[in-house]
Amino acid sequence: MIPQECIAAKSQELHQVVDEIVTIVADAVRQHTPIHEVESKTLKVFLQAGRKALQLLVDCLGEGDMGEEHQLPDGTTVKRSAEPQSRE
Repeated sequence: MIPQECIAAKSQELHQVVDEIVTIVADAVRQHTPIHEVESKTLKVFLQAGRKALQLLVDCLGEGDMGEEHQLPDGTTVKRSAEPQSRE
């Protein structure tokens, strides 16, 4: 799947986050919610959105397999590890 298709196919969760933020604001207007409560709620949602955005990036980039060898921007050539390396 090419990157644009991947983003289009997997971006629904991010669109739902925007809808959630609009709902928080609309509810706050109707209920006269104090601004600090709205800020707290939206911050949590924005943090979730950031996590989902990064997951979308990783999902669309794949496992990072660059082939048997890869040349770094500084000109250094690196070889693929014998076993996949996990990263946090």
